[in-house]
Amino acid sequence: MSWKKTILFEFSKDWIAFNKRRYSSGAYFCKKNDRDMIIKLISGALILFTAYMGVKHGWQVLHIKPGDTGPEVELFNKLNLSQAGIKAIGILSILGALLILAPQTFFIGNMLNAVVILFLMAMFLNAGEIKSTLIEIPFLIIPLLLIYLKYPLNLE
Repeated sequence: MSWKKTILFEFSKDWIAFNKRRYSSGAYFCKKNDRDMIIKLISGALILFTAYMGVKHGWQVLHIKPGDTGPEVELFNKLNLSQAGIKAIGILSILGALLILAPQTFFIGNMLNAVVILFLMAMFLNAGEIKSTLIEIPFLIIPLLLIYLKYPLNLE
């Protein structure tokens, strides 16, 4: 064995031993506290994304008028929803987005978001809009994932 290979082998052996001592499980590359922090950061980013998108889309839906044109208006026209129904979807979207920001109403806000998205998916399927239904699937997963990850700023 050449001296270069010997040095590389010894370095690798020492590095593996160091990591086994440092992380007892050996399967993870970061400690439990680090993993918890990463999960909280991901959860916080998802909350901010969901709140922004909920308010943005809810506001857009609230400002749809009967004579408007555009892809969203055409899609809502295919759903055969009344103006009051469209406004209710907008209000529920904004309400769900605001409710997820507080830890006391976090679960209710996520459930409200999931129910609104599921309702829209069912309406899209009823109208034969398969592509729109498939586009909504990730947005249905996000509130359910947030419920699983829990509110990141809880002190428990």
